[in-house]
Amino acid sequence: MRYLSTRGRAEPAGFVDALLGSGRAPDGGLWALETWPQLSPQEIEAAAVRPLAETAAEMMLRYCGAELDPEAVADAAREAAASFVHDGVAPLREVAPNLWLHDLTWGPTGSAADFEMQVVARLAEAALAVRRERRVFVAAGADALAAAEAFAGRERTGLVAVIPAAWAGEPLGRRLAQIKAPNVRAVAVEADATSVTAMAAELHADLGLSDVARLASAGPENPARMALRAAAWIAVAARLGAPGRAVTIAAPAEDGALAAGAWAARRMGLAAQVVLAGAAPSPFAAMFGQGGFHAAPGPTPAGLLERIYFEAVDREALETARAMTAVSELGGFDLAPRARAALAGLAGAEVDAVEAARAMVEIRNGAGEFVSSETALVAAAARRLAPEGATPVIVPDLAHPGLVASPVLAALGEAPPAPRRRAGAGAESAAIERLPADLFALKAWVRDFAGLSRAA
Repeated sequence: MRYLSTRGRAEPAGFVDALLGSGRAPDGGLWALETWPQLSPQEIEAAAVRPLAETAAEMMLRYCGAELDPEAVADAAREAAASFVHDGVAPLREVAPNLWLHDLTWGPTGSAADFEMQVVARLAEAALAVRRERRVFVAAGADALAAAEAFAGRERTGLVAVIPAAWAGEPLGRRLAQIKAPNVRAVAVEADATSVTAMAAELHADLGLSDVARLASAGPENPARMALRAAAWIAVAARLGAPGRAVTIAAPAEDGALAAGAWAARRMGLAAQVVLAGAAPSPFAAMFGQGGFHAAPGPTPAGLLERIYFEAVDREALETARAMTAVSELGGFDLAPRARAALAGLAGAEVDAVEAARAMVEIRNGAGEFVSSETALVAAAARRLAPEGATPVIVPDLAHPGLVASPVLAALGEAPPAPRRRAGAGAESAAIERLPADLFALKAWVRDFAGLSRAA
């Protein structure tokens, strides 16, 4: 299976090269499948009654072609599912009329990224063993704890985990500090989550550092993560009647893997309406109603924007490169007419903190459930934009609400339950390392770790 750059100025790559790479092609573009696999209605229906591990393994094989051994892929998916404490891996619950919560929090860390990180770590380790190489993967923000747990103790992969300093005192940060493996190192940076994710991306943009340190991305740019997310969306939509029944799936605009997986599921044959929710101000979420992307003020989920725009303009790399240059140099661009038509199946909503807190309260009062602030934000957008009536709306439960408990306590006036303790976890460890919001300091810290990992 070949992967093309969204900007068209790089030689095609194979799946394993993309899996073990920085997430970006040499020309700065993203790696995109040369052709989308297509699922028949019967294949989508079959996902309703199959274990998620089987659907995920089948999807991975469609993304990697003959580059990975099918048995190894199936084993990786089964082992990842076995790390979950719920037999269904990701159970589905109705928390309001036709509002379904797809609970992704039953994995080792309570993060929505647990399943895919467990699979990616296993596939990367196997691929590197064949090549007799090492890589240091980078994970940031909400993905950091799940990645650290998945990569801990592996021989050929290291893991750099970067979180905002505000999370260091939360259960997420304390649990990250508990992971004592020589191939994993974590740091808390004095910046918000959006800035931390951007700084992690800059590590890969520094080609000198990326080459010397052998950096790879565990972020949403990794093609294996998109395949796994698409598999999860297809499985849960099928359980609610797809493709014979219309469904709406909602994802956070700032979570590139979830949103890209939703887009991929549509491209492969899942006829679902997709709602993308962004924390206001969110120029990406606002783009669908405004007919253009205008970045100031607010965060820019550039990777997801580039991937979706590339598809919306019929994969014209030149137009994609022009639009992304306009974002970096001018702050935005207007959608081409054909792009507007192509994006008709997507909708976006900016949600402020008040509306997200209200959704959190409604779910708590109506269903007796605690949800994280990120999950509540997506639920608020879904309820605002999803078609009314009998159409099921699926919202992913993004993290155990106790991992970052402060926003939940502030909204509800009561603390959520503590996250499930990781098997074998010991007493609280020393505080996680901290760095200022300084990219040069973070690069120096990564160089130091990469040197230690190579000597190990």
